[in-house]
Amino acid sequence: MLKLSCLRIRCRSFLNDQRTARATTAVKKPVLLAPDIDWAALLATHLTKRMIYMAQFYVSEGKFDSLKKRMLAMLTRAGGTMDRASLLKNMHVDVETFRKIIKTLHMCNMIEEEFISAKTTFYTLRDVA
Repeated sequence: MLKLSCLRIRCRSFLNDQRTARATTAVKKPVLLAPDIDWAALLATHLTKRMIYMAQFYVSEGKFDSLKKRMLAMLTRAGGTMDRASLLKNMHVDVETFRKIIKTLHMCNMIEEEFISAKTTFYTLRDVA
């Protein structure tokens, strides 16, 4: 068993030496052409725009802003409309905070309230165009 493990170690070190030798002989001076630079600039611009887009959904200034974004995300996942009871249950906040979030989103024209009956209220996302 000892011979076999020694053989494996020697074989591994030999392969590593071969890879290192191949890598050092294959190094050449890189050549950058204008299309390569244009592609890199476009890639950097695209990734920057993507990061800014993602940040508007996942980065918040504070706890209240985070709760507003979470409520908008829940409404979006639910297809744009959700009843008050299930929205309050899924938000895991107290009723007063829930009212403040609803009031803020309603004042910003992001959601609409639809009263069906005394006990049933639906909240719908408004189309932002």
